[in-house]
Amino acid sequence: MRSIVLKLALPVLVVGLAACGSSNNTTTNTRTAAAATPSAAAGSTNGADAICATYNTQINAVRPTPAADPSTADAATLPSIAMWIDPVLIMAMQEQQALGAAPDAGSLNASFADVVTTFHEAGIAAKGTDDAAFQTAWANFIAAQKTFFTAATAGNFPNCAK
Repeated sequence: MRSIVLKLALPVLVVGLAACGSSNNTTTNTRTAAAATPSAAAGSTNGADAICATYNTQINAVRPTPAADPSTADAATLPSIAMWIDPVLIMAMQEQQALGAAPDAGSLNASFADVVTTFHEAGIAAKGTDDAAFQTAWANFIAAQKTFFTAATAGNFPNCAK
């Protein structure tokens, strides 16, 4: 049953994450260029950088151009955001679990947990009708992303920092 749910959720989640965090969206384009040397485990499938590379590839394969910047969402656009946030959250939680198991991801786990938590809070706010509450939650998510990208850059995980 789980594999069916994951197969169904993955495409929607990838599209949603791409819409909320892709480099096509100037508000969420917080990723910075990382150091050129990949992490020691980048060649493995269980290293943090390899996990991020896989995740980035999945997002980029289906990334649409965002219709609107979520940071400026109003009450009328919240329902459309709420439709993709839950599936996106599932993928983010899967990524968090994979990073938690990666032997070299210790420096990333706390900041990625904040990304997942603040994204979840934005999802809860998107299900309401208070656009100001959503915008605040979304700003917290963007701040958590910036912290994660900074940690990824400092830890020399270039695929996690983009």
